[in-house]
Amino acid sequence: MKHYRWIYIMAGILTGVILGPGCASSYLLSVEDALCRSGDKTRLAGKLEFKGVAVFNKGLDDRRLNFYLDDEWIGHDDTNGEGYASIKYPFTEPGTRRLRVSYPLNKSETIETSADVYIWDRGRPILIVDIDGTLCQTNNWSLMMGQEDPSPPLPGAAETLRELSEQFGVVYLTARPRDLIPKTRRWLRRNGFPAGPLLTWDVDKYPWDQANFKKKRIDKIQDDFNGARVGIGNTKTDRQAYRKRKMFTILLDPNHPPAEIDAGARVPDWRTVRRIFQANPELATPQASYKTEVHLPVEPQATSQRPQETQK
Repeated sequence: MKHYRWIYIMAGILTGVILGPGCASSYLLSVEDALCRSGDKTRLAGKLEFKGVAVFNKGLDDRRLNFYLDDEWIGHDDTNGEGYASIKYPFTEPGTRRLRVSYPLNKSETIETSADVYIWDRGRPILIVDIDGTLCQTNNWSLMMGQEDPSPPLPGAAETLRELSEQFGVVYLTARPRDLIPKTRRWLRRNGFPAGPLLTWDVDKYPWDQANFKKKRIDKIQDDFNGARVGIGNTKTDRQAYRKRKMFTILLDPNHPPAEIDAGARVPDWRTVRRIFQANPELATPQASYKTEVHLPVEPQATSQRPQETQK
């Protein structure tokens, strides 16, 4: 979280200098993906702000937001002091629904944005995965300033997650600020990652500390689902968040060979991640936890390429 704070602030200040004061008066309407259980009445929320410097936007109070599900109007609500408006809606069947939120600027102009609502059964196995340093080598400056995220995905990350999505519901839990939701969604789709809820950080709701932010998000997931048992990340804060929630942790570290660590395993790459799940199918069961004993993949011994001498 710390590296985002300073890069984002510097990017925001530079943008204000280059573009002038008009940028500060622009609107930001954002909506995060929702994850809920089938059979529950779920709160769907949007947020309307004046775009400020860095993450320090100003919530717009008493503005009416309209909510649509699969293009059908389902209700409206007025924003509070932080810019949030929400409604509750009952989801009776598992699946994925499209949520759209709009705000009429005037009689002729409307701004809108959209997200997905993922409705899963309570016992579905869930895999929580970080993005920066875990799925990609993030180009932080370009991510903050550019139109698109040019960060290259790590080799094998998309292929492995697509394979694992046949067993798990994949949740992308990142400390990226809420402003980056649309750009991050496009990056995931463009690079072939499986569909899944994208959950981000919001300065008005969560602490600056990355580990505590992720703990709070995981708490909500585990309150609703009993299959959130495995997490993949690359930092000490990822490990702390997963370990505190009794999740089996896979920690990506390209500088070390596969090894057992407290409450999980350390691996050098996504190829090894795939092999760990192949060798340990119990990780995709409700019984998986930070105490699960796993069989680590063993790298094949290198064989000599020197041809045998023929006897004369």
